[in-house]
Amino acid sequence: MKSFPTLALVATFAVVCSLNGFVRATVVESCGATRTLVPIEENIVDISNCEKGPCRLKRRSTVSINQKFTPTEDVKSLSTTVFAKIVGLPLPFVGVDGTSACPFLFAEDGQTKLDCPLKAGVPVVYKRSFDVLEIYPKIPSMTIHWELQTKSGRSITCFEVPAKIQNNGTDLIDASNLRIRKFNRTLTVFDGTFELYHDMDDDYAFSISLSYSTLGNNQFILSPFRIPQQHMCTFLKTTYRDYREFYRNSTNLPDVGTCPLVAQQYYVKNKVLDSKLINNYFQPGLWRVDIIILKKDVEYPLLSMEVLMHSIILVASFTVTLLLAIPCGGILRVILDFDRFETVNGSAFVNTEKFRVRKYNRTLSVLNGTGELFVDLDNRYAFGLSFARSAQGNNQFNAYPMKLASKPICDFLGLYYREYQHLFLNYSNLPFVPEGGLCPFPKGKYWAKDAYIDTSVIPLVVPEGLWRCTFNLVDTMTGELVSQSFMFVRLSKEFM
Repeated sequence: MKSFPTLALVATFAVVCSLNGFVRATVVESCGATRTLVPIEENIVDISNCEKGPCRLKRRSTVSINQKFTPTEDVKSLSTTVFAKIVGLPLPFVGVDGTSACPFLFAEDGQTKLDCPLKAGVPVVYKRSFDVLEIYPKIPSMTIHWELQTKSGRSITCFEVPAKIQNNGTDLIDASNLRIRKFNRTLTVFDGTFELYHDMDDDYAFSISLSYSTLGNNQFILSPFRIPQQHMCTFLKTTYRDYREFYRNSTNLPDVGTCPLVAQQYYVKNKVLDSKLINNYFQPGLWRVDIIILKKDVEYPLLSMEVLMHSIILVASFTVTLLLAIPCGGILRVILDFDRFETVNGSAFVNTEKFRVRKYNRTLSVLNGTGELFVDLDNRYAFGLSFARSAQGNNQFNAYPMKLASKPICDFLGLYYREYQHLFLNYSNLPFVPEGGLCPFPKGKYWAKDAYIDTSVIPLVVPEGLWRCTFNLVDTMTGELVSQSFMFVRLSKEFM
């Protein structure tokens, strides 16, 4: 799995490209084993504010893409397949992936509107713009896969480019060195440094709002507790004064009344959240603190940061974790446990009745058993995976924006299967797919022995809960869903 439906997850592009004589291009890469009608060398791609990867995509900003290509055959329809590969797992772009590309086509001048079908030998410009949403997690390293396909799944153009999703305050402040760490068996502290790049005076405004989740399931309700928006100098002379003594000995933040806030490196050393600041009106649960900094004449906030606090005993203990403001490596690890495997239909194609989930040891469940495929699978069939999550583990599932896009089976084998086959070949007799691909997928009996999921491929941004992975096999000639199976796994996290 990878929203984690992204996370998840999550990214986007934009373009302002003059096509009358001069064309600015972004350096992009081919899509590996994906065979396209138009080779990568015959595409001109321009991503806004990015000449070479990794492209920096800032949340709460709008990005676009311009792509110029010339089809060598007539193309009746065109759809968009867009996802971010995070640790090798695809996170589709919400609102873009799976949509028609036909409304976004223009002639070579970039102005004259075109539509499908496309004519062989006629240059086309594809232009798309959309938002990098606030819900997208901060991802320091990923690869964007951008593909235009026909209705049957044939790839017309495809490119990939390295990218990263950043907070929209990275030009103002770098908080990547701030950490949450265990101080002793019972206490967690805030530690590290952050760099302020610009002096902050009354051209900047500052506010804090609070939200709470009573069940701790990230379903937040806005709380009436807040610090209203104030100009920075006003804040430093008033509200800041009331709380300065609580962190004087653990930081080098300026004295009360100092303005502007000087651009320099600041530190926080072993800071404990003082429960004396919390009154009895705060109910137990997971609390989110939103810190927003705005600048005069700038439409979007320069900085939007979230701090999550979990209240175990309201006035006694807090665990504080900075999400979206610091990298998440090295603190938590993901735990995946098989729950069950089900086949809904497709008995004429596959028999999975003998697959079982069993406990391997106290902490691990594994998949065992044999199954049989009755039909050789070639490009007449398309295969894809989608994911849904039950936050409370009660089988009430919500579709998650994460999937392996449906592709003709031979293309699927050459792209996704080949990329992940190292995860399961040691536990099964499934066929090895070489660099040249495999087609068809041969019928026969297949077994799995003590198979489990390597959690190192699961990004930490994927949320906890009961997950359902849906396997769909479709006959592209009739449109019939010929086989559907479900695999259920429970995802949790723990401190290392």
